Amino acid sequence: MNSKRITIAWTGSIALLAIFAGLGWLNLELSPEAGAQKFEISGFQVFPIISALLLLQAAALLASLLTPKLVSRVISAILSPIMLAHGLFVVVGLQSSLQNAIEAQITEITGVAGFASQAEFVAFAGDTFLWVGYLLAISLNLAILLTKSLSKVAQSEARPTKEALVEEQDLWETQK
Repeated sequence: MNSKRITIAWTGSIALLAIFAGLGWLNLELSPEAGAQKFEISGFQVFPIISALLLLQAAALLASLLTPKLVSRVISAILSPIMLAHGLFVVVGLQSSLQNAIEAQITEITGVAGFASQAEFVAFAGDTFLWVGYLLAISLNLAILLTKSLSKVAQSEARPTKEALVEEQDLWETQK
């Protein structure tokens, strides 16, 4: 893949990360005692670091467009372990982070804090499994970052100088 295609794919993967993080990862319905409200918990509520990582990726993408290709490779090489660590953190801490997000929402709505509030006020909790799409978007983004960081920097061929052209013409003149 050439550099332009990798940059376009990188932009697309950042958009996918933002889309899947913004979708509802969990649907909740509260009991009548809590107002019988229905709401969704998005990836941004579960992992608040997502927005900072998206801004970091967007800044890195812009910087890679404005700098030489070698610097762009270094930028993507720095981002690769960050996104790998984030992906592992999402896999390992998903359930606990979902529980913390539920607790924060219920505390905000009812004023009752703690895990007991979830058992008392949650009538229905449905997992939408859209977090799987976010994990796939992380893996796509990581693959693109690794491709960009490991790709060879293409050296552009320099145009021949006037001296080289004159020497070439002199060679032809001597052949006549």
